[in-house]
Amino acid sequence: LRSLSSFASPGSQLVFDYGIPQEQIEASEQPAIQALRKFTQRRGEPLLTELDPHTLADDVAACGFELIENLSSTDQMTRYFSNRKDYLRPLAGSYFARLRVYK
Repeated sequence: LRSLSSFASPGSQLVFDYGIPQEQIEASEQPAIQALRKFTQRRGEPLLTELDPHTLADDVAACGFELIENLSSTDQMTRYFSNRKDYLRPLAGSYFARLRVYK
């Protein structure tokens, strides 16, 4: 993130999804998370980074970003998935973050 903010223009935005630390995920959701980890590992793209949604604003500020939005899976469900007919749902323990470069 620090590298991105060093060459991005002030006001530029970055949107990404991220997983939270395993210990913050409810036990009932652990099997789905483990299946995702195995799936991505087998495809050569292991999940390497977990971010704490409670400290994300401070963490990204240290890299030159302002946290604009930090949507939990519940927030994502309300905003993006509630009217879907295909039953696609966000994975528990996933967040969408939107940042803005302030440097």
